[in-house]
Amino acid sequence: MAEESSSNTDVFVYTEGAIVPEDVLRVRVHPSVTIIPEEAFYKRQMLEAVELCEGLLEIGKKAFMECVVLTKITIPSSVIIIHESAFEKCSGLYNLKFFEGSLREIGDCAFNHCISLKRICLPNSIEHIGDVAFNGCPIIHFRTPSLVTTISEGLFSNCTNLFSVELPEDVTQIDFAAFCCASEEECLPLRNIAIPWDTNVG
Repeated sequence: MAEESSSNTDVFVYTEGAIVPEDVLRVRVHPSVTIIPEEAFYKRQMLEAVELCEGLLEIGKKAFMECVVLTKITIPSSVIIIHESAFEKCSGLYNLKFFEGSLREIGDCAFNHCISLKRICLPNSIEHIGDVAFNGCPIIHFRTPSLVTTISEGLFSNCTNLFSVELPEDVTQIDFAAFCCASEEECLPLRNIAIPWDTNVG
């Protein structure tokens, strides 16, 4: 289906099945939308601001991937899952706010290579964070939600600013390369991590 183009500087109201203009600047997702589908805003490289409404349940695979000037977004409390690569390579994203609510899962590569994302405070409802979810993010401190039992493969790989990680007592598995960097020197900031004694380290 062909993409529409528009020079409209007003807010684009996204409804189910809508075609998003390539030059869209600001978006408000209509409250009737419960799922943002796969690649809905993929590579909308002029997209600066997005308003998500309560009632949204899922953010689809690659939904906002490579929206490089998107700087901040608030995830409503109704969202249950953020799918694979939903915000991957959103290199300008620095302000990510979650409301406490029903979020259960963050998919693989969801925030991979968000190179401006320094602070993340996740809701306690999260049960699973996928592989490489925060690879390359300049996170300094990270508190793992208490229901997460596995630190997934490559979760914090190349997080070269990472200083401390708080793990819950119920963590039972740390997968391969969870904290891997390109070199030992790049991982030097990491100073504070307490691993439960019965955790299986991959």
